[in-house]
Amino acid sequence: MTERIAIYTPDLSTGGVGKMRTHLMWEMVRRGYEVDLLVARTDSPLFGRIPDAVHVEQIGTTHPFYSLFPLVRYFRSRKPTVLLTDRLRLSKACQRAVSWSRVPTRLYLSMHNPLSVKLDALSEPKRKRLHGDFMQWALKNDRLIAVSDGVAADLVEHIGVPAEFISTVTNPVITPEILQLAAQPLDHPFFGSHHDPVVLAAGRMTEQKDFPTLLRAFERVRRERRVKMVLLGDQAGHFAELEAMVRTLGIEDDVSFPGFEPNPYRYMARADVFALSSRWEGFGNVMVEALATGLPVVATDCPVGPREILQDGALGPLVPMGDSQALANGIMQMLDERPAAERLQAGVAKYTVEHSVDGYLKAFGLDG
Repeated sequence: MTERIAIYTPDLSTGGVGKMRTHLMWEMVRRGYEVDLLVARTDSPLFGRIPDAVHVEQIGTTHPFYSLFPLVRYFRSRKPTVLLTDRLRLSKACQRAVSWSRVPTRLYLSMHNPLSVKLDALSEPKRKRLHGDFMQWALKNDRLIAVSDGVAADLVEHIGVPAEFISTVTNPVITPEILQLAAQPLDHPFFGSHHDPVVLAAGRMTEQKDFPTLLRAFERVRRERRVKMVLLGDQAGHFAELEAMVRTLGIEDDVSFPGFEPNPYRYMARADVFALSSRWEGFGNVMVEALATGLPVVATDCPVGPREILQDGALGPLVPMGDSQALANGIMQMLDERPAAERLQAGVAKYTVEHSVDGYLKAFGLDG
């Protein structure tokens, strides 16, 4: 009997989690597993990139009560061997639905960011409630998957989760198609035959990514030399504020916002340095993608992914969070002392989709 693996997420967002889920599904299908995708919404462009063999179950809502009945119907009809979620509230709803359905599905919760960061941003009553809900789920299910050693350490040191409850499985970032996609043509005015050096950044326009610090850093670099910057990502969230900041800094002719880019690798293959200015990360998929194309990276030393990926700074500079001058210095260092592409690619060679799926199957107890 073929094992069925179910993945439950609100939607396939255009951020890192959606892309990683897509990579997982392709490799699991390739290995002969039946794969189900449970979602509340199907309006993401990433739905056009999932395998035809994947069964999509539209739950319609993530509400903890109203999602129960479609979840119960799903578990009774499909009976998945395991189900992976990336939200605590989804896991709690699935826990109840599995109990009502009387199926032996094993539930797993993947953690993509340090939970302590989220808790620190809450009021005391909300922090206590979330911590209690999380620990109650963790102690009952003991099946947590952290996307990095840093996320796992955060759960143990700051949340109190027993280490034996956690499996660390890195994200399925590097696919066999990356270099092929990187070679595709790119029509952008900043990438002509004799273009100025280009700083590349990418991500959602949110507080987490701290693009204001990056813009200030770029303006400092721009004072010293001719340089351009491209910032990829959905034009939502804080986009209007960033546009206004670009005008205030007087760098509007040197900064481009192309929006969401389904193939960022063609930008990475042509840029000169990738800059990550985040206040926190659970892993840092885009850093691995950049390094896999041979693009140098400078990153903030935020909790918890960049230090792990950059091997304590061996693969690229780590700078303090919120420090635009330090970030500018790191950018200029990489422009002046570009490391060999082969060394960068070798440093992230373990972050392949094959390696990641091996880890998930082991965590699921499906590795033989």
